[in-house]
Amino acid sequence: MVLWMTGAALAGGVEVTATGVRDVSIGLGGTSFDLVLEVTRTGWPGVTLSSLDYVVTVDGQEIERNAAQPDVKLEQNVPTEVVIPCEVSGLAAAGAIVSAAMDGTVDLTIDGTATAWIWFLPLRVGFEEDLLHVDLR
Repeated sequence: MVLWMTGAALAGGVEVTATGVRDVSIGLGGTSFDLVLEVTRTGWPGVTLSSLDYVVTVDGQEIERNAAQPDVKLEQNVPTEVVIPCEVSGLAAAGAIVSAAMDGTVDLTIDGTATAWIWFLPLRVGFEEDLLHVDLR
């Protein structure tokens, strides 16, 4: 019975969707923004989202590689918002600023792995999400 329940629990997954960008700040010292994700547990039982390892690219250029530990409870089929703060400086920021100055928008991609726990078992899910033509004005 325990093995069957474990198999059924692992049959469902976790979906990660990038829903937007907010709190954008562009200055000479760098660029910062919040990347908003929607994370949904698609199976049973609920799980705890313990980590998000991710790489963010803007217009094809990697600007951030990091890990977040949101420690968020995910109930079955209930979308949960997770906010990833991004701060960029140096050449990557300059590229993002030049791109934004040219047309006001950038193409942003987040690629990573979400790790959630079902009791004592890890559930790892890869994701890649594109946000095209994000308005930075």
